[in-house]
This record gives sequence, structure tokens and C-alpha cells, in this order.
Amino acid sequence: GGGGFAILPVVQDIVISSDGFSVSFSGIITIQDTTDLVNNGPIIGEEKLLIKILTPQENERPDTVIDFTKTPLDIYKIGAFLGDGEKANVVSMHFASQEVYRNAISKISRSYKGSCSEIVDKIFRDKEYLDSDKQLTLEETNGLRKIVFPSMKPFKAIDMLCRQSNSKNFKDSPSYLFYETTKGYNFRCFIEKI
Repeated sequence: GGGGFAILPVVQDIVISSDGFSVSFSGIITIQDTTDLVNNGPIIGEEKLLIKILTPQENERPDTVIDFTKTPLDIYKIGAFLGDGEKANVVSMHFASQEVYRNAISKISRSYKGSCSEIVDKIFRDKEYLDSDKQLTLEETNGLRKIVFPSMKPFKAIDMLCRQSNSKNFKDSPSYLFYETTKGYNFRCFIEKI
């Protein structure tokens, strides 16, 4: 339920962060709030952000577009301060992937059997944990495990699996990485080229 607000006309700045060491997308949108949207909305920091970014192109393709309209981002923090003029508040809206929120509110206390890649897939899809329907590109791991997670956050559990995984296809892989791109999440081996 609830309505939506088109913020494009008042957007000043968008910063999206994703590097090799963070699991998910996060960022900040700064808007010039001339109509007091925060108080009249009201915006409280629990909204969903639908964003689509593309450069002008003749034929739009999925690989040339950043699209978070089907899998919205979560706004988790609002910052406001007075800008130029009496009624010109500058508002920063901090956002992250939905999986970041789901990771924050859940803990895994159970055992799993299977390959590390199978266990990652189960945690990623499980309604009690990350409950994600985003694309997950899994690189198959070698060997079977029986593992117990004692009240552990899903991302921490997956990080533990990253350190214990060996690739089925690349025998010299030292470890795995779990990360998000604009196309979804990845659980892939990290191979150093010499």
C-alpha cells in the first residue's frame, strides 16, 4: 500500500557504492527538498527506492542498464540540513539492497549438508534468511560438508563458506567471493593470474 513520490526533478546527486570488499550495493541520493517532502510525505527512512539508470542508447539492453525497479532498494536513513534559501532543505537518503536489511534482522541457527555452493543457494533463497529472488550466479564447489551455524548472520555464514570452498572446475582457486553486481549476486572463485 501507500503512494509513491517521483524524486527525479529534485535529485542533486546519486552515489552508488560497490567494491570488491562489500557484499551488496549501497549509496546516497541527495535531493533539493523545496516542497518539504520529508515532512509532508512523510519520508521516515523505511521506504523502497526504485531506480533505473541508463545512458542514451538506441536499443536498451539488460547489460547496458542499472535497473532496481523489479528489486527495489531499501532506504534506511534520512539526513536533512538547511541549504540555500529558507525553504530549500537538502536531504540525503541512504539506501542499500534489500538483502542488507534481511541480513540485519535474521540469524541462522541450524545445520546444513551439501556442497558449499548448494548451502549458499539455500541461505540466499530461504524465506527465513535472505529471501532473495535476485539472480545468483554460483560457481560449483568441490566436496560435501556438514556445517552448523550457531546464531550467525547470513552474510557472515556465507563468508565462512567462501573461506572453506574449493572450486570444482579450477583446482588452484584459493577462495571464493560473494558479491553483488547490477545483474545480481555472485558466489565465485577468486583466481590469481600469475
